[in-house]
Amino acid sequence: MSRRKRMRKSTLILLAFVVYTLGAYAYFLPRTDMDTGQIAFTICMNIVVLAALWYLYRRKENMGGNRRQGQTEKTECGHGATGLRDGQRK
Repeated sequence: MSRRKRMRKSTLILLAFVVYTLGAYAYFLPRTDMDTGQIAFTICMNIVVLAALWYLYRRKENMGGNRRQGQTEKTECGHGATGLRDGQRK
């Protein structure tokens, strides 16, 4: 049986925000007197913000993964690329 791949935190956060905004729009849009252009602009700006949040969270996850991978390589050889132990200077 194959193991199911875990979703990234950035994707889960994005999905939560999308569900929240859809609920908010479903509740508030029928009760507003905004014209169609204003509603479309608001929805487009919301999409831009959500895309930016997803990109930034994804980038943060990738940087954390690179940092963890670098630490793994560092511990495998005993010390960093300089040949010095942590805290030592040249």
